[in-house]
Amino acid sequence: MKSILLATLIAGTLDAVAAVAILGKFNYIRVFQFIASGAFGPAAFTGGSEMVWAGVGFHYFITACFSGFYILLYQSFPVLRRLHLAGGALYGVFVWLIMNLLLLPRTHVAQAPVTAKSAFLNIGILILMIGVPIAYITHLFFSTEENE
Repeated sequence: MKSILLATLIAGTLDAVAAVAILGKFNYIRVFQFIASGAFGPAAFTGGSEMVWAGVGFHYFITACFSGFYILLYQSFPVLRRLHLAGGALYGVFVWLIMNLLLLPRTHVAQAPVTAKSAFLNIGILILMIGVPIAYITHLFFSTEENE
C-alpha cells in the first residue's frame, strides 16, 4: 500500500505539473476543470473551486489505479524487475492507449482530434511523468523487500 501511495503522489504530481505547464500553459484551473469535465461535462468549466478540486481528485484517483495495476504487473512478470525503466517507458505508452482508446471516449470530455504531434507529446509526458516514476518507485520498494 505504501508503494501505491508514494507512486501515486510522485507520479501524479509530476504529471499534473507537466499538464499545467506544457499542455495548459500554466492555467491550472482550466486543466483541472478539464479533468472534472470527464464526469461533469461542460458544466465543469463554469463551476468554481469545487470543480478544480474534483479534477485534482479524479487525477490522483486515476494515477492510483495505474500505480496499483503496474505493481500487480511487476509482481507477475519478472522481466519488469530486470528492465524496470524500459518497462516504465512501455507502461507510459500503455497508459496513453488506455486513456485515449478506452477511458476518454466514455466520458464527457470534448476530445480534439489526435495528431502525431499531440500523440507524441502526450505519450512523452506519460512515459516521463507516469510510467518511469511508477516503475522506479515500484522497483525500489520491491527490490528492498527482496534484499531484507
